[in-house]
Amino acid sequence: MYNLNELTNLSLSQYGSLASIIGIVVSAFTLLTVVSLKRRFLFRSRLDDFSETLTEISSNIVASLNSYELNREDIDEFISLADVTLRTAKKGAKGDLLSDIKTARRKARIYKYRGFIGWKLKPDSKNARSVSKSINIVIAELDNVKKEIMVGN
Repeated sequence: MYNLNELTNLSLSQYGSLASIIGIVVSAFTLLTVVSLKRRFLFRSRLDDFSETLTEISSNIVASLNSYELNREDIDEFISLADVTLRTAKKGAKGDLLSDIKTARRKARIYKYRGFIGWKLKPDSKNARSVSKSINIVIAELDNVKKEIMVGN
């Protein structure tokens, strides 16, 4: 009862201050909701692009692995392009897709770091194949997400 008496004894300026605080909270919540919806909408609208781009990059990596030493620079470029695409896709991903993207990006970064360090840590075809496998896992998960969206999830 004591708190109720305090609320009824407030002046008009105190009610205005309380309403301002509530308005700021509602505005912040609305801003966060709009940003979240925008991110989700943009991700869903680019789902096919991510899948097509990653499929093309993965097939280029696999085709280049037949003669790894000759195509090493091309493979490095393909893995860098895949990392950029995965980084962009990561912004709207969640759940299993997000963890698969993080794994693929980690393998791509390890491949690039090994190339940068060189010496005995130089990446070989096995490392590039591992990156390609991770990209293929992300592609499969993107297809699953696409099917879930079509069903209405």
